[in-house]
Amino acid sequence: MTQKNRKLALKINFSLLFFFSFVFFFGACSLNYAREENFEETNPEMIFNNAVFSRFRTNRLSVSLEAGKLEQYKSGNESFASDVSFRTFDKTGAKEAEGTCGLISADTKNENYYLFGNIDLHLIKDKTEILAEYLNFDKHSEQIISGSESQVSIIKDNAKISGVGFSASGLSRSFSFMKNVSGTLETDKK
Repeated sequence: MTQKNRKLALKINFSLLFFFSFVFFFGACSLNYAREENFEETNPEMIFNNAVFSRFRTNRLSVSLEAGKLEQYKSGNESFASDVSFRTFDKTGAKEAEGTCGLISADTKNENYYLFGNIDLHLIKDKTEILAEYLNFDKHSEQIISGSESQVSIIKDNAKISGVGFSASGLSRSFSFMKNVSGTLETDKK
């Protein structure tokens, strides 16, 4: 085989290798990214603008929510809402909590709620206000937690406490911070 023939054979082999690699790479990838199972999981079944939502349990109002936008997914267990104000009610119909936030992600099957952006939460019975950028509420365990690096402020009576890494228990009626705790306590001047 001459030098010229070897170069031609290498060129042909390289071209064939490139061609088969191209066909394999792009032929193996589907261009149908909206396959049914992925499409339903990632795209809302219903979208409501300027929505007012009420949930009733055993013929009693349990949640009232107003949102700039509300998305419901086909599973029926996931909802997302933006520009939100909400109220929750106990079994007697008394208001438990009310608040506002930029976004709520709700897993209603597991009763996990994720709140994001300018959260202002008022716990009525405890006369407590919680200000944060991120909170996760687990209704089953009655726990509210923030991110480990998230700043949270608690206002109760004459005290304001702020810290990072917030955790609160509805069962024990206690809360804690992991670090960077500071605050003020106003007392009556007598």
